[in-house]
Amino acid sequence: MKVKISKTIDMNQIPNETRKMLDQIKNNLAYGLPEKMNQITMHSLSSRGEEFFQTIDAIDGFRQDLASFDELLQEVQNILVGYKEAVLPPPEPQESEHPPEWSNDDEAQYEKLMSQMDGAGEVEDEEG
Repeated sequence: MKVKISKTIDMNQIPNETRKMLDQIKNNLAYGLPEKMNQITMHSLSSRGEEFFQTIDAIDGFRQDLASFDELLQEVQNILVGYKEAVLPPPEPQESEHPPEWSNDDEAQYEKLMSQMDGAGEVEDEEG
Protein backbone atom coordinates (compact mmCIF):
# COMPACT_ATOMS: atom_id res chain seq x y z
CA MET A 1 0.00 0.00 0.00
CA LYS A 2 1.34 3.38 -0.97
CA VAL A 3 0.70 6.56 0.96
CA LYS A 4 1.61 10.16 0.19
CA ILE A 5 3.47 12.15 2.76
CA SER A 6 4.06 15.85 2.73
CA LYS A 7 6.96 17.78 4.07
CA THR A 8 7.37 21.47 4.74
CA ILE A 9 10.70 23.04 3.88
CA ASP A 10 11.95 26.53 3.16
CA MET A 11 11.70 27.41 -0.52
CA ASN A 12 15.45 27.91 -0.84
CA GLN A 13 15.94 24.27 0.26
CA ILE A 14 14.03 22.88 -2.73
CA PRO A 15 17.10 22.46 -4.99
CA ASN A 16 18.96 20.47 -2.32
CA GLU A 17 15.90 18.40 -1.47
CA THR A 18 15.29 17.49 -5.11
CA ARG A 19 18.97 16.57 -5.49
CA LYS A 20 18.61 14.19 -2.53
CA MET A 21 15.50 12.65 -4.08
CA LEU A 22 17.22 12.22 -7.45
CA ASP A 23 20.31 10.73 -5.80
CA GLN A 24 18.17 8.15 -4.01
CA ILE A 25 16.38 7.27 -7.26
CA LYS A 26 19.72 7.00 -9.08
CA ASN A 27 21.15 4.67 -6.43
CA ASN A 28 18.11 2.43 -6.53
CA LEU A 29 18.29 2.32 -10.32
CA ALA A 30 22.03 1.70 -10.39
CA TYR A 31 22.14 -1.02 -7.73
CA GLY A 32 18.66 -2.54 -7.47
CA LEU A 33 17.47 -2.91 -11.03
CA PRO A 34 20.56 -4.58 -12.53
CA GLU A 35 20.32 -7.34 -9.91
CA LYS A 36 16.63 -7.85 -10.66
CA MET A 37 17.35 -7.96 -14.38
CA ASN A 38 20.02 -10.60 -13.74
CA GLN A 39 17.42 -12.68 -11.88
CA ILE A 40 15.03 -12.39 -14.83
CA THR A 41 17.78 -13.53 -17.17
CA MET A 42 18.75 -16.45 -14.91
CA HIS A 43 15.13 -17.65 -14.69
CA SER A 44 14.70 -17.35 -18.46
CA LEU A 45 17.81 -19.48 -19.09
CA SER A 46 16.69 -22.33 -16.87
CA SER A 47 15.82 -25.65 -18.44
CA ARG A 48 13.53 -26.49 -15.51
CA GLY A 49 9.95 -25.51 -16.28
CA GLU A 50 9.09 -24.22 -12.80
CA GLU A 51 12.11 -21.93 -12.65
CA PHE A 52 11.72 -20.86 -16.28
CA PHE A 53 8.14 -19.71 -15.66
CA GLN A 54 9.23 -17.73 -12.61
CA THR A 55 10.44 -15.31 -15.28
CA ILE A 56 6.84 -14.13 -15.57
CA ASP A 57 6.66 -13.02 -11.93
CA ALA A 58 10.17 -11.58 -12.05
CA ILE A 59 9.29 -9.46 -15.08
CA ASP A 60 6.09 -8.29 -13.38
CA GLY A 61 8.04 -7.20 -10.29
CA PHE A 62 10.62 -5.46 -12.45
CA ARG A 63 7.91 -3.55 -14.32
CA GLN A 64 6.32 -2.50 -11.04
CA ASP A 65 9.68 -1.20 -9.88
CA LEU A 66 10.02 0.78 -13.10
CA ALA A 67 6.55 2.25 -12.56
CA SER A 68 7.58 3.28 -9.03
CA PHE A 69 10.66 5.02 -10.41
CA ASP A 70 8.46 6.82 -12.91
CA GLU A 71 6.18 8.01 -10.10
CA LEU A 72 9.14 9.25 -8.07
CA LEU A 73 10.57 11.10 -11.06
CA GLN A 74 7.14 12.63 -11.72
CA GLU A 75 7.06 13.90 -8.14
CA VAL A 76 10.48 15.51 -8.52
CA GLN A 77 9.44 17.03 -11.83
CA ASN A 78 6.26 18.47 -10.29
CA ILE A 79 8.25 19.97 -7.43
CA LEU A 80 10.70 21.57 -9.85
CA VAL A 81 7.94 22.93 -12.09
CA GLY A 82 6.27 24.54 -9.08
CA TYR A 83 9.59 25.92 -7.89
CA LYS A 84 10.37 27.36 -11.31
CA GLU A 85 6.97 29.05 -11.45
CA ALA A 86 7.57 30.50 -7.98
CA VAL A 87 11.03 31.91 -8.66
CA LEU A 88 10.71 32.79 -12.34
CA PRO A 89 7.47 34.64 -13.03
CA PRO A 90 5.99 33.93 -16.45
CA PRO A 91 6.82 36.48 -19.16
CA GLU A 92 4.36 39.27 -19.79
CA PRO A 93 1.98 38.30 -22.58
CA GLN A 94 2.50 40.33 -25.70
CA GLU A 95 -0.51 41.69 -27.49
CA SER A 96 -1.11 39.73 -30.64
CA GLU A 97 -4.05 39.21 -32.90
CA HIS A 98 -3.44 35.45 -32.68
CA PRO A 99 -4.07 33.12 -29.74
CA PRO A 100 -1.11 32.92 -27.27
CA GLU A 101 -0.55 29.21 -27.97
CA TRP A 102 0.67 30.04 -31.47
CA SER A 103 4.40 29.77 -31.97
CA ASN A 104 6.36 32.18 -34.15
CA ASP A 105 6.49 29.49 -36.83
CA ASP A 106 2.71 29.05 -36.71
CA GLU A 107 2.21 32.79 -37.03
CA ALA A 108 4.69 33.02 -39.93
CA GLN A 109 2.98 30.13 -41.73
CA TYR A 110 -0.40 31.76 -41.18
CA GLU A 111 0.78 35.13 -42.50
CA LYS A 112 2.32 33.48 -45.57
CA LEU A 113 -0.91 31.65 -46.28
CA MET A 114 -2.97 34.80 -45.85
CA SER A 115 -0.68 36.80 -48.17
CA GLN A 116 -1.04 34.15 -50.84
CA MET A 117 -4.80 34.22 -50.50
CA ASP A 118 -4.83 38.00 -50.84
CA GLY A 119 -2.67 37.83 -53.94
CA ALA A 120 0.08 39.77 -52.20
CA GLY A 121 2.49 36.91 -52.70
CA GLU A 122 2.14 36.91 -56.48
CA VAL A 123 5.12 38.03 -58.48
CA GLU A 124 4.49 40.34 -61.40
CA ASP A 125 6.41 39.95 -64.61
CA GLU A 126 8.37 42.82 -66.15
CA GLU A 127 5.47 43.96 -68.25
CA GLY A 128 3.40 44.66 -65.20
